[in-house]
Amino acid sequence: MAWQTVRYKWTSSAPLILHNGQLADPMCKWTKSLKKISGKRNKTDADHEEMARLEFMGSLYLNAEGPILPADVVDGIVQTAAKKTREGMTAKSGCFCSEHARLEYAGPREANALWEDDNFRLASMVRVQQAHVVRTRPIFRDWSAIVTLNIEDTLVDVETVDGWMRVAGTQIGACDWRPKYGRFTAERLNGK
Repeated sequence: MAWQTVRYKWTSSAPLILHNGQLADPMCKWTKSLKKISGKRNKTDADHEEMARLEFMGSLYLNAEGPILPADVVDGIVQTAAKKTREGMTAKSGCFCSEHARLEYAGPREANALWEDDNFRLASMVRVQQAHVVRTRPIFRDWSAIVTLNIEDTLVDVETVDGWMRVAGTQIGACDWRPKYGRFTAERLNGK
């Protein structure tokens, strides 16, 4: 059993829309703040603006340096791609993302500055049960990320992972509203 580290550069071929699952957690600070406003009967324009801001902030994946693609999100993308060739379990046991990938783009790294720049904001109608409501999400129109994978080479070879990356970029996509959004090209940076 020998693990090797392989790095890929993902480069956008479609915009990336983030939607952090923490908004489903009733104990999340963003969810608590949203609930205070969404429970109001008569909302003002300022209330709607603040709800949009809270949805945006709560949807970001962040670390101390700014927006990221979390390792578990990358794992899910790779495993979904591997399932297309009936290799999902192989991907799950023989390939994992070892670190969060820094999202690279032209623009501010700080969450409030991203909110202030309309270029990073997407407001769209979505269906929630029977109703249509406006939801606000962070969008990155031109983006890239360096993804680091650990591969157990007795279970899977690098060429197989290359294939999963092609499928992930062209058929699966990353994050929300995929595969229309979040599509990318993947270039291997190292590995045999």
